[in-house]
Amino acid sequence: MPPNQTTSQIPSAHSITAQIDAQMSSSTDLIKFPSDTPKYYTSITMTSYNPWQQSGAKGGLKYSGANAATLLKDMFSSISSILPSLTTDQRTARDEALSQWNALSNYISEQLKRTGAGGAAAEVGTILLPLPVELLDGHQVKYDDKAIVPWSQLAHSLGSLIGDSITTGMGMAGLAPNAFQTIIFDRPEYKKHQLKFKLSPRTFKESESIRDIIIKINNAMSPDISGGGALFTFPNLFNIALIPNNGWLFKFKPCVLRDFVINYNGGGPKAFYHGTAPNNPPESVELTLHLWEVEYWLKGQFNADNTNAVATTAG
Repeated sequence: MPPNQTTSQIPSAHSITAQIDAQMSSSTDLIKFPSDTPKYYTSITMTSYNPWQQSGAKGGLKYSGANAATLLKDMFSSISSILPSLTTDQRTARDEALSQWNALSNYISEQLKRTGAGGAAAEVGTILLPLPVELLDGHQVKYDDKAIVPWSQLAHSLGSLIGDSITTGMGMAGLAPNAFQTIIFDRPEYKKHQLKFKLSPRTFKESESIRDIIIKINNAMSPDISGGGALFTFPNLFNIALIPNNGWLFKFKPCVLRDFVINYNGGGPKAFYHGTAPNNPPESVELTLHLWEVEYWLKGQFNADNTNAVATTAG
């Protein structure tokens, strides 16, 4: 046991079982591999994407469907109100455009109501997998280097002849202007993850589970058609948790899945179970998920909490 660690800090078998049971009972559409859930595992819950609930930092745009429609209408009305005096034909065109805008905003309102805008995102399924092959986490923020003294701009303002003469003269003297370069914070970066899973089924039923998992993930990361084919609906969000000891590892903000790679000979040589075609699934499959979080990590959101499997937003 590591120094200064008590047995009370280690998740008990009862608490692990309770988390697994809670995960299974809360999901309306659960697929798991292997069939006997391991002690440590990865939970992937897919939910409907609600753009009105996602802001860059805190996901705090809590618009209801009706408020979203009102917002869109107000935006168009505000633009119309500041237009100069219009001719009769121009007013007719404006009124027709306003009518079409109202129809679109009402349609968006109904879509937001259907997908649960303003409330909790609707769960569309959960997948349980073993822990990834590698448990890699990274956190980046963006900085830029800026010149406090913009010598090149100063030289340019003096004119090319004078500026070039000054620069040439300093160079001949073995000198160069000091721009007093400094580092300026720009913005946080959205975290990116690559999760790789090696799955080797022991039974035909587990092979079916792998196939169902692949189908589920592919469908969840894909958009749908709406509005008579004129619009795409957003793919699902992926909520990842490493259970039960995420407090010792790392947590995830809600993610989008940008890339999903399936290697059907994950064990090396191409190998399939014996059986009558088409019931001869591959002996090993490797899944790689490239995820991109949709919320920033802010100060105070990193902690050793081991009770919340999914990262929560502070403030």
